[in-house]
Amino acid sequence: MIDNVIELAVYAFFAACLLRAIKFGAFSPYFLIMIHFTLGIPIRYLVLKSTTDYYSTVLIDVVKVSSDKLFELSLGVMFFVISFEIFYAIRKKPKFALTRTIFSVPAVKKPNNSILRLISFSVVCFFIYSLLMISSLGGISGVIHAFSARVSDNIEGLAYTGILGDIFISSTLLLLYLVNSQAAVRPSYKYVTYTLVALALVLLLVQSGRGNLIQFILSIMIIQDLIKKRFTKFNFRILLIIFFVLIATVVGLATRYSAQKNVSIESTFQTVINNAMGSLSAPFALYDHYYLSTLYVSYKGHSYGTFYIENALRPIPRSIWPDKPLALGKLVRQQFWGDTQGGIPPGVFGEFYIEFGIFGTILLASIFGMFFSQFHKLFLYSYKDSTLIPFVAIISPFICFNLVRGGMDVGFTRIVIYSASFFLLACIYKGGLKLYRIKHTHSLTKVRA
Repeated sequence: MIDNVIELAVYAFFAACLLRAIKFGAFSPYFLIMIHFTLGIPIRYLVLKSTTDYYSTVLIDVVKVSSDKLFELSLGVMFFVISFEIFYAIRKKPKFALTRTIFSVPAVKKPNNSILRLISFSVVCFFIYSLLMISSLGGISGVIHAFSARVSDNIEGLAYTGILGDIFISSTLLLLYLVNSQAAVRPSYKYVTYTLVALALVLLLVQSGRGNLIQFILSIMIIQDLIKKRFTKFNFRILLIIFFVLIATVVGLATRYSAQKNVSIESTFQTVINNAMGSLSAPFALYDHYYLSTLYVSYKGHSYGTFYIENALRPIPRSIWPDKPLALGKLVRQQFWGDTQGGIPPGVFGEFYIEFGIFGTILLASIFGMFFSQFHKLFLYSYKDSTLIPFVAIISPFICFNLVRGGMDVGFTRIVIYSASFFLLACIYKGGLKLYRIKHTHSLTKVRA
């Protein structure tokens, strides 16, 4: 009886949060992160509870359906929401002077020259990255197989090379914004930009599967929405996007299973389709990851902040620090799978629990909500100051999805890399490594070359 009460209370809480979040718009960070929370916690829990093929649906068979774990995880989200609402209500009109100075992309006098410079840099990054990956992984087929399986030691050795790919992805989004917001841009530059965007889509499909590909498409839609200054509500177009997400998820899972199990993709499709509910909720398995985190603590104990210190030192190469500890995701995988191929990141709430337990989860979730409220304000501010559009469009999906799913172990690192990449690209566009002081709110300025 008490389990049913807990479950109904959790479902009602998330429904209320979604109704509140949609008021900010379908592409707002708050709505996106609440969609992720809802899919990954109550809906994932409901799928695991109702499926007739539990052991092929769950992440690993040690994960059980537990209303206690559902309540703990939902409690973390509740304090995140409370913190968000409190700090969102404070100082509703911030100026974001430092952020605007570092990450804004103001109009320039000769946009064609700046765009050409950015295109050239983007192309160079793409070719260097592609050549390095192809030569290291044994050709194009080796690249596709390694990234699909996600268990290659060679990929880990190419971690720093991957930054070139991140820079290329960021550059295509920045270029897409520029050619659609600046007047008198040469048509040839627009065609080249659209070609680079297509290459980025292919690259993401090959190296990252469905997750980062969907995030890239989401960034494109955010750019278009902010440029046109629309407040997109949940309408038929959003339903089409969700349909595409579902199709991309099924295809991505089938490709990965085919590569990992070395079976034909045709037979894998049948397996995925037969387990549709489990397959579609698997990319949002926040409940599974949190449950594994609590089990991991029962074996290893709490870390009490050690992980965050180690994560700050993680950029140090293993050649310099031979005894560098494994990433937390690899430690979790080692505990339950017996190997360190790939990784099972606990997610942001799982990390909170591993570090400090349930009270640490409540405290850190509240801090997370505070910082998230500031980014949400920055997103809304970009409707007025269009020079921030490309930055918020790139970073928003990473915060709402990568950070939540990957935690500090994966997600925060990606945010830092993409932020640094964007700063470099903005400097290249503006013509030098110098900070621009933004004195006034910028709107989309039509500048003629």
